[in-house]
This record gives sequence, C-alpha cells and structure tokens, in this order.
Amino acid sequence: MRNAIVKISRKAFLLLTVVSAVQLTGRIFKNIRTSAVNDGAVIYESLLSDFKATIKPHEKIGFTDDRKGQEKFYWSQYALAPTLIKPGTGYALILADFDDPGELEKIKKIAGLKTFRKISAGRELLTP
Repeated sequence: MRNAIVKISRKAFLLLTVVSAVQLTGRIFKNIRTSAVNDGAVIYESLLSDFKATIKPHEKIGFTDDRKGQEKFYWSQYALAPTLIKPGTGYALILADFDDPGELEKIKKIAGLKTFRKISAGRELLTP
C-alpha cells in the first residue's frame, strides 16, 4: 500500500512540475512579446520610417526636445541610422520631439524655426 502511494505521489509531483514549467514558459514568452512592442526603439522606427525614406544616408540633422532625458535622442538616432543626429539647431534640418505640442510651438517662435514636415503631435522636422 505504501509503495502505491509513493508511486502516485511521484507521478503527481512529476505532472505538477511539468504543468508549472509550461505555465512559466508561457509567461516568459508573453513578456518578451509585450516588451518588444513597447520598446522605444521599435516605436520610433515606426514613427520615423516615412521621414527616413526622404533623407540622405549619412546626412547630418539637428535635434531638439523637451529635455526629459536622452532616450528620445538615442531612439531617434537608432531609427534614422545611418543619418547622423546632432544636438542643436544649427543644421539645415532639425528633428524636434516634444511631449507637449504647445511647447514645440513656443520653441519654434523663439528660435525662428519653421515646420518642414509634421511627423506626429509634438514631432516635426524643422528648418531655420
């Protein structure tokens, strides 16, 4: 009787282990897919893909943003490579990236910049 209980317990333990491993693997793959969709570089590639097609490879363009960190700059550089993005507005083309479109309009007036191409709300390609 005791051997029968031990055999059943081993089978139950093995079954429970396999089921747990499958559930854990499913969660891991779900997290991988979710994080890839929410990755800033992927989002910026999508946002800037049309614009990228209109600029020359290795062209230098300026970059200005709302200074909330450097992520926007790096994501833009990644999305537009091999175009070179440099901080500042002393270029023929400037990529502006602002969370608040109203703030972008203020900067354009102060710096005397004009919209060359609107990418999305708060993101524009500007010219001096």
